[in-house]
Amino acid sequence: MSEIKKSKKVKERGHRKKKFGDEESKVISFRIAKTVYENNKEEIRNKITKVIETEVNRKKAKNSKAC
Repeated sequence: MSEIKKSKKVKERGHRKKKFGDEESKVISFRIAKTVYENNKEEIRNKITKVIETEVNRKKAKNSKAC
């Protein structure tokens, strides 16, 4: 029975970690079908990197004070 469950498992957890200069590393977790990831690896990575970059930029904007 455990073999059937393993063969039906199509989703995996992915982690992308990126460090921006002196900033702390940002980690994003996502679930995606393994076959979809294999077919669109570069596109998915680029989108995830953009999400991380916008989050870092948003955090910098909040922390900076305008005089």
